[in-house]
Amino acid sequence: MLEVAPPAKHASQEFVFRVVSSVMEILQRMPVDYANIPEIVAENRQGMPLYKNLDTRALACKIKEKTGTPVVVNKITVFMASKEALAAWLKETQTQYGVSGFVFVGGSDSGFQYPGPSVVEANRLAVANRCTLVGNIAIPGREHEVQRLLAKTRSGCSFFTTQVLLESANTCKLLHAYSDACRSEGLVPATFFLSFAPVREMFDLEFLKWLGVSVPKKVESRLLAHERMGTESLRLAFETFSEIVDEARLRELDVPLSVNVESLSVHNLPLAEEMLHLFSKEFEKHKALQRLPYATK
Repeated sequence: MLEVAPPAKHASQEFVFRVVSSVMEILQRMPVDYANIPEIVAENRQGMPLYKNLDTRALACKIKEKTGTPVVVNKITVFMASKEALAAWLKETQTQYGVSGFVFVGGSDSGFQYPGPSVVEANRLAVANRCTLVGNIAIPGREHEVQRLLAKTRSGCSFFTTQVLLESANTCKLLHAYSDACRSEGLVPATFFLSFAPVREMFDLEFLKWLGVSVPKKVESRLLAHERMGTESLRLAFETFSEIVDEARLRELDVPLSVNVESLSVHNLPLAEEMLHLFSKEFEKHKALQRLPYATK
């Protein structure tokens, strides 16, 4: 997957066209199965969302029309007014935008009472509405994460995208525990898209922290000490990916693995393409790293 953040809501048509054109060129050059469009929302203390970016469906529709690449859009389900509102949104997304792949996301505050349905409820609703792909988020290192993943898998989630990964230890532990739990319950494990992002400057690190990504001090120091931070972040991503894949092979884990490359912003798209190139070469070397069996490209 290539994850592309939507431009600001009030961006010019010229800028949106430039973003779509840049993405289109990458998708034509690289073996990418899906374009993944995240929903970036600011939330106040009352749990009210502020949508500052272009509708994810509008960008997804443009990319799909221009490239033929299947798309998935992210939706923070708890901000919807009700379960019925989400059902109407799903129907509109499928019929008017031609998008039937989703990544459902929960709220940032587990103790807050949001109005909309939970991720598990959204999964069931999407399955009932015959959505093609149903995905959720996995956060390595979060307490009780395995139990969350199992509940999401039972409710119809077929793939997870992780938070951006800057180290391997927590992900290895999570994959091991999830694989064992699925085996114990007779569940088919969902595919894990391991997420990585190029980090070109300090702002990228600050943005990752704002998104809730854990940035280890040693990783931050390593990146900031390097003259070409972007290039070093590619090395870090590949090292982390390799450590996770090696551990999965060693432990003979049942969880299918793939990659989600997040560009974070338009200015990082060239580095995101370099990262995609690194991972695509690894996929060619190791046939065990399968692209999704339901990929259509």
